[in-house]
Amino acid sequence: MMKRMIIYQLIYGELMKAVTTIRINKELLAKAQQYGINLSKTVENLLTIYIQGIEQNYMQIEQQNKTLSTKQKGSAETMRFLEWTGGDLNPRPPEC
Repeated sequence: MMKRMIIYQLIYGELMKAVTTIRINKELLAKAQQYGINLSKTVENLLTIYIQGIEQNYMQIEQQNKTLSTKQKGSAETMRFLEWTGGDLNPRPPEC
């Protein structure tokens, strides 16, 4: 039985798919059905694009941080700039 299931999954490409539930606006769902939109594939495609954008932004930020850290090494003025210079967030009462 298990072998049949695996063969079916391999043939139909469902080996990496998971069943899930989403909540969606009823009117939006009705319009999607009216236009014959495949919600599973649409969500999958949009999530792929969204995640790629997040990962790309993350890599750009990491690269900028590496560039800044190499430029800032050894600079005492820069290190002072990066240090916390604000007031005490937990001030104590004045000494008597």
